[in-house]
Amino acid sequence: MFFAISATNVCSSRSRITGKERDTESGLDDFGARYYASSIGRMMTPDPHTGTLLHMLNPQRWNMYAYALNNPLLFTDPTGMDAIAVNFSGDVGGLGHMGIISVHPDGTATYSRFGPVKGGSPIDVGQVRTDRDLPKVDFGQNGLPTDASYQALTDAVGKFEGDYQGKVPMAYFKTSDAETGNLDAYINAAQAASDARRLTYLGFPAGNCATYCAIGLHRAGANRGAVGALNIFSAIPNVYYWWLQLWANQIHEEVTHRIID
Repeated sequence: MFFAISATNVCSSRSRITGKERDTESGLDDFGARYYASSIGRMMTPDPHTGTLLHMLNPQRWNMYAYALNNPLLFTDPTGMDAIAVNFSGDVGGLGHMGIISVHPDGTATYSRFGPVKGGSPIDVGQVRTDRDLPKVDFGQNGLPTDASYQALTDAVGKFEGDYQGKVPMAYFKTSDAETGNLDAYINAAQAASDARRLTYLGFPAGNCATYCAIGLHRAGANRGAVGALNIFSAIPNVYYWWLQLWANQIHEEVTHRIID
């Protein structure tokens, strides 16, 4: 004997997947920049952010209609989070120094960098330093940080690096929350390994600040493969940053850190 059971949704809420509002006429979920069709598991319009470094690194991003890297059981993509590569172009005798910032939907941000315990040492115990108290980022109508936010971040990371005075360009990458979640996990793991003195700084061409940022960006691209485009030249921070800015969503170049009394 078979029993047919019917159910009626008596909930008045229009919120559906990840709390997004569902349009009652079209049946689509409103994600702000795009609408999502839960019936087919696809966004209705293509991803507006394409051709970035992360799209090059992660094949799952090539499908511009996919939701949450085609893995909605593990990931959500409610608003998106972002990553910033920071270049201290005048540091290390003109070769440069790099760090990476993880930016969250609420504007909170984390800065992380890698270097030798003894400054200037070509081979040493590696040290990760992380600043989780950066100024809150304000976003413009284009979804990218405002000029004032870039300046505030520059002042903060410049002071964190020891009152660095010089040009501090930034390359900004739009990511999903899953991808920047991977970056956060990478930073946390690296900080823990550093605290346990398990890291080695090898200088050029590998095991330096540029390598640290490259791996972080690969994690942000959800790429489980090799580090990729690093070699003896692109492991030089200034050279690697030049390559990164070819794929960034936004470059903020004309920012100079200055000590504010």
